[in-house]
Amino acid sequence: MLTETADFRPSNPVRTRTGKSDRLLGLATLPERCAATPAALEPIIDTARKHCRLNLIPYIGTRQAWRFAGLIAERTGARVRVAAPPPLLTHRVNDKLWFAQCVKELLGPEALPPSYCTFGPASLSGRLAALARRFERIVIKIPDSAGGAGNLIFPSELIRRLPPEALSRRVLRLLARRGWSGGFPLLVGAWDCKVLASPSVQIWIPSRDDSLPVVEGVFDQAIGDEEGTFVGAMPCELPDALRFRLAGEALQLACLFQQMGYFGRCSFDAVVAGNTVATARPHWIECNGRWGGTSIPMTLANRLLGDWKRRALLIIQRTDLRNAPCDLPAALDRLGPLAFRDRGDEGIVILTPGGLETGSGVHFMSLARSRDEAHRQARAAESLLRGEPAEGQAGSQAR
Repeated sequence: MLTETADFRPSNPVRTRTGKSDRLLGLATLPERCAATPAALEPIIDTARKHCRLNLIPYIGTRQAWRFAGLIAERTGARVRVAAPPPLLTHRVNDKLWFAQCVKELLGPEALPPSYCTFGPASLSGRLAALARRFERIVIKIPDSAGGAGNLIFPSELIRRLPPEALSRRVLRLLARRGWSGGFPLLVGAWDCKVLASPSVQIWIPSRDDSLPVVEGVFDQAIGDEEGTFVGAMPCELPDALRFRLAGEALQLACLFQQMGYFGRCSFDAVVAGNTVATARPHWIECNGRWGGTSIPMTLANRLLGDWKRRALLIIQRTDLRNAPCDLPAALDRLGPLAFRDRGDEGIVILTPGGLETGSGVHFMSLARSRDEAHRQARAAESLLRGEPAEGQAGSQAR
């Protein structure tokens, strides 16, 4: 049975209007679109009314998701459970500044790169100048951005060369291009240059009264550019001692969040920095208090295989695939026998099809008997999706 962080009862007042910031951006979230679309809303209402209860599992526990749960409860009288933390806690754990402070207080200052909070343009340029005297590269992070989307990385030589006023103007202009609204504080810190791996620890956090958090996997993330854009992942092959340390420290953070009332899917991203694996240490850089690009395929693999560890698992996310098919049936037709089939345990699983439908890229999972085979199969799939013959296709399709 699904455990909830909180219930909605029919007596709760419900507001379904979009928040001010969302109105300004002109965006509507999935819960809001469901609430405004009768063809989507009515089957949900009918199910909740029929069974007198409903479990809602949102991608992220925003206020829109909780309001949607409240709308269902109000319309049906059903007990609606939300498998997510409350909105304020969701906002906190996804905030890079707040997370950095948690890491510093719980695990110590050496558990993250030197990081500082800045509250205005003068503070920002001053901190950049100070860090540029000590480190090779400096990063500015928009605290509530996802992944590397809000990262700006500067070589220290450039910072030292620019006068403070010119540096401030340039930084603010570049931040605006990243979607920054002008608000402070911002995180400024050293950017780890000697990175040996970019692991992500996948965690399930049960209700506080249920059991301890569960570490479901430690994955290596493939990073596509210097800002840290996610392009794929595979189970981690770091030495056992380092993987156990990553899992142990992530578990400490998860237990802290659980005591605060967090419930649901969560992951912690780190970099392993150092000259050698033997001397490297984890630096925790981000919490993803939501479902994500690794946890969703991992959970899907559990559904398909019973346990994702039964097969090598490789996640691929490309945004630059040329000549990609324009819809999912065409993609499956090109993959042919390489596609994952019922009662099978190997093959290519298409994940989100949006990139295929717009011709902008692919997002899939390769399940195979070994890491090498998963990579070969993924390369063959990319060739086939581009409409090209796949090298070694016959071997990669062997069952």
